[in-house]
Amino acid sequence: MGRSWRWRQRAAESTSSTRPPFSRPTPSDSLQPAIKGIDMTDTVRKTETVRIPGEWHIGYQYTIGTFASAFFEGLRKGEIWGSLCEENGEVAVPPKSFNEQAFVPTDKLVQVGLNGTIEAVTVVTAPFAGSPDVPYAVVYVKLDGATSSIANYMHGVDLGDGTTLPDALSIESPVHAVFSPEPEGRVTDFWFEPGVA
Repeated sequence: MGRSWRWRQRAAESTSSTRPPFSRPTPSDSLQPAIKGIDMTDTVRKTETVRIPGEWHIGYQYTIGTFASAFFEGLRKGEIWGSLCEENGEVAVPPKSFNEQAFVPTDKLVQVGLNGTIEAVTVVTAPFAGSPDVPYAVVYVKLDGATSSIANYMHGVDLGDGTTLPDALSIESPVHAVFSPEPEGRVTDFWFEPGVA
């Protein structure tokens, strides 16, 4: 009992009237370390950025989860699958395990159609490592039965020099997915072509 009383008394005495209880004391200036240095402001402004060339070639594997696994297995069979959110009826392609609009997990996969309409398009005219020959087109397509779009290459359209967009690539133009004769379960197993299948 005496010890408890002394502890409370010391705590009360150590609490300054200018400092609220349970706050941390501020160290005095005498305790601050002396910091010395050089003002680099002008030097930094005049320094050119150094660029060191290099390349990384890293092989890796990662687990894609059950929904993406089902999507890629479907591609291997010439099918495209999406996830159905029973809360709001949205069908996401590729499938997602969570619907951020309804803020609920999704647990149902549904097959969507291979016909759809173009939602967005871009024509690539500048090559980069691993790209197809330019110009080429990438389209975002909303497939029949889906409420979201999926991107892939567009084939069967003459892009000329890539400066003019052909009518077949207009927004809401009909397209259909065409599968490779030997699908491997990759997103490159299919592409889009103009018209309805």
